[in-house]
Amino acid sequence: MKTLMAPSTVQESVTVTGEAPLVDTTTSTLGGNIDKRQMQDLPINGRNWMDLAMLAPGSRQNESSNIPQARQGYSQINIDGQQITHLIPGTDQNQPSYSMDAIAEFVVVTNRFDATQGRSSGMLANAVTKSGTNTYAGTVAGYFRSDRFNASDFIQNRVVPYQDQQIVTTFGGPVRKDRIHFFGNYEQERQPQTVTFSSPYPAFNVDLAARNRQRKGIVRGDAQISAETHVMTRFQKYYNDLPNSGTGGATSHPSTARREQRHSNELFSTLTQVVGTRAVNEIKGGASLFNYTRDAAVTWKGGCFPDAPVRCGGSKVVSLRSYSIGQAVGQDQTQNNYSIRDDYTFSFDKLGRQDVKVGGEYIRQQTLILWCASCTGNLDATNGAVPAGIESLFPVWNDASTWNLAPLSPISRRFTMNVSNTNFHYKIPQSLYAAWLQDDWKVASRLTLNLGVRYDVQAGANSEGYVFAPWINNDIPYDLNNVGPRAGFAYTLDDRTVIRGGYGLFYSQASTDEGHQTAEAVHQAAAEALYDGRADFAINPYNGPTPTYAQVMANACDQSGNTPGCYRRSITDEINSTWRRMPYARFSDRVVNAFERKWIFSAERPDRPWDDVITQEHIVKILSKQKELNFKPGDEYSYCNSNFTLLAEIVKSISGQSLRKFTDSAIFKPLGMDNTHFHDDYTEIVKNRAYSYSKKDSAHFENDVLSYSNVGATSLFTNVNDMSKWIINFYDHKVGDQKDIDLLTEKGKLNNGKEISYALGIVSDKYNGWKQFQHSGGDAGAGGGGRPRAVGRGRDAGQGSDKKRTKKRVVRS
Repeated sequence: MKTLMAPSTVQESVTVTGEAPLVDTTTSTLGGNIDKRQMQDLPINGRNWMDLAMLAPGSRQNESSNIPQARQGYSQINIDGQQITHLIPGTDQNQPSYSMDAIAEFVVVTNRFDATQGRSSGMLANAVTKSGTNTYAGTVAGYFRSDRFNASDFIQNRVVPYQDQQIVTTFGGPVRKDRIHFFGNYEQERQPQTVTFSSPYPAFNVDLAARNRQRKGIVRGDAQISAETHVMTRFQKYYNDLPNSGTGGATSHPSTARREQRHSNELFSTLTQVVGTRAVNEIKGGASLFNYTRDAAVTWKGGCFPDAPVRCGGSKVVSLRSYSIGQAVGQDQTQNNYSIRDDYTFSFDKLGRQDVKVGGEYIRQQTLILWCASCTGNLDATNGAVPAGIESLFPVWNDASTWNLAPLSPISRRFTMNVSNTNFHYKIPQSLYAAWLQDDWKVASRLTLNLGVRYDVQAGANSEGYVFAPWINNDIPYDLNNVGPRAGFAYTLDDRTVIRGGYGLFYSQASTDEGHQTAEAVHQAAAEALYDGRADFAINPYNGPTPTYAQVMANACDQSGNTPGCYRRSITDEINSTWRRMPYARFSDRVVNAFERKWIFSAERPDRPWDDVITQEHIVKILSKQKELNFKPGDEYSYCNSNFTLLAEIVKSISGQSLRKFTDSAIFKPLGMDNTHFHDDYTEIVKNRAYSYSKKDSAHFENDVLSYSNVGATSLFTNVNDMSKWIINFYDHKVGDQKDIDLLTEKGKLNNGKEISYALGIVSDKYNGWKQFQHSGGDAGAGGGGRPRAVGRGRDAGQGSDKKRTKKRVVRS
């Protein structure tokens, strides 16, 4: 038998493997990539993927946040190329949220990003969502926390009830293999926790249940239309509910609680086309819609307050000494961003390889703010000690109809209530334009140049066209000169070392807050009533109906020439104006859309962060804009920090020394106060310094960063031992004599002969029947409201450093 054997066909497979280089050798940008492995394997408490941004070289973030850098104007988030950052008041938490399981990877750029990216003078995060593949795949995961593993709270002396339950699912796969794919993700979090109180009033120290909830998810579809054309569409939805937030501790009544809700919906598409063999064009468009609401936990007979201008309204806010009662919020903010963007990238070889990117972007930002800002009124009842029967005046903490405010009249100072001619509704429409040109030029095998230029315009953020005399007279122009050059280089020494250098001019996006504050100033006014001795002042401050906006404006002090009985209006320093050249950072001399000039010369080292700091010069400049006094000297008393700042300037002018050097030589050193000084350099490191922090929620704390570099009214650093030496000097005089002490503690008198409690920089009053000399105030710290004091039967006095929310007491029996 004959058999014919044919040769088998030859089968070959070629496998190409490679690893990403440890160091990027082609860009001068400073930052880092957070890849799939890190996203999957690194444990994160709370599963906020943005926390991983702290791993990037040059990161300036040292706390958990929903944005790369928790400062307005200092960061942007882009998801699949879509800008999703919202800049309504409260930038950090008021952002759309994505599940960690929906993010494939992201890049954090901490410095010198190229011209294709902007609207940030700090950091950028560019994330890519997951997409489906040719294989059906999905995940189900759960993450759980329980108070069974918690220690006792060191204030409550018990384990505070707390849980956290997160359920996450993903699923994706092909609709048509190699052509159409889908991916979906859904995450739900339920976080029952407890808000506690530790005030001196036992009846008010109740536990509030706060069952926080989050739901978030995306659906993404990808279609490969042809070898050259790809379409992607993504839909995102997010909801967050936080009841009984913003309260707790020793200085707040349960009625200060509020409920916050956040909603976002996004729709986004990208059309990618390959043009020839050297070019790609991407067209991106979509809508990012965000809504944020706040409602008071306190009600009126279990329902809405009568005549509430925004949502259900809120109660009067009562300020007692070191204690607050009531919540006025009625807040509904909506910001909708509609965007279109085109990126065209092409490459060519001429004097080395060059990758050129050219493009433009337009964003229409529509913001509607409904904000009951002090529209229910604030009662300042700090003119005396808290009444002994305070608990009986507020029998039901969350029903303001049961409250009895009349007994607070004798200790009242004033009542202030805002009125509006727009019912507290404001619109701030904006248009954002951008265009760019970027060339990444590989001049030689070891040297790459990154050259670019970007142009940005933000119209509507600076209250153009507004009139609010004397600060704004339709004289704020559109800011049209925002040209930002970018230049950088990356030089490779070897495969482990790269030297980078660069220069850039970066314009950030101004937040909506300043436009909102300006609109508030134009369309609302404060009707202030000073205590007039009536027994019903606290419940009937105007001795009749509340004045309307028109009535307040007709009798405003600045309009009527300070006639008796006029209404004193107040404004915030956050309003836009011609001299306030960077609206979102107080007392800044930089241009409207803030920029930073950054020089970087590093071998993979983070650059030194740029901080926006309030300096002595900034404050003096602000004071120089004051046109006239608020009232004739001696007619009234109104506390203000400005005079202490000016005192520091007077000391400098007369002595030729800074306040720090003068007080060191004249006061602190002679008294042996070796750990006390006026901190006039915020970059200075102080040995044994306690850094400030504040409570973020029932389970977390966050840094309370000081950005002051001014003295006089603040920035005195000291400790308890040095404080005792200061107090001893009031009895055993090493600095000054008894005449100086008498002058310091002598109460002031007004022109009409009325005595006030304020002396020369110190308050003289009584505490539980004892004569005391004290002063309150602060910057940042931990604890409850501050009031450094000395108490005694004779001339006892004491004063300490200003530390916000701290409580220090020196007692002499």
